[in-house]
Amino acid sequence: MPEEIIPEEVASAIEALLFISGEPLDIKTIAVLLECDEERINVGLDALTARISVASGLKLLRAPEGVQLVTNEKQSALVDRFLKRGMREQLSPAASETLAIVAYRGPIHRAGVEAIRGVNCSFTLRLLTMRGLVDRFTSEKDSRIFLYRINAEFLRHLGLVKIEDLPDYQNFRQHEGMTNLEKTAEIAINKSGVEEGTK
Repeated sequence: MPEEIIPEEVASAIEALLFISGEPLDIKTIAVLLECDEERINVGLDALTARISVASGLKLLRAPEGVQLVTNEKQSALVDRFLKRGMREQLSPAASETLAIVAYRGPIHRAGVEAIRGVNCSFTLRLLTMRGLVDRFTSEKDSRIFLYRINAEFLRHLGLVKIEDLPDYQNFRQHEGMTNLEKTAEIAINKSGVEEGTK
């Protein structure tokens, strides 16, 4: 990012990254992605905070693990109604596809899920996590990366004793095409040093 970029432009770029990420991003990661120093990132964060604090349904959360766009507490009742409605309803085709990928390929990082589906899955993974069908945990190999896997609730929901009881489990588990897509996503993560959608 050129040196002459003004704080508001940095703020807009950060906003776009945080929106597409759906997870906390640390300042160092943002600086690498925007190709500028951390001081300018902090200035951009201040500008973003000032802008969205005026009139927005979002706010900027600054936590030890990074910064994240979250919903404004003033809209908590609306958000709660939306989430409860989603939990009562049947899974959408997108959610069902994402859940199937996590079930057959998990533990898997978000980039791997998105490589297989070909679309952004941050919101869908969050919804599945909130519905208690998917667990999210930190990778032992890299604490910046979250992994997803199905849990006991998922198995109970389907009446299964173990994950291997899923139909054609081994075929999908060892599917060459999916494996190659995951490896490509993992290479991209290792190259950049961070996954979009990690801390």
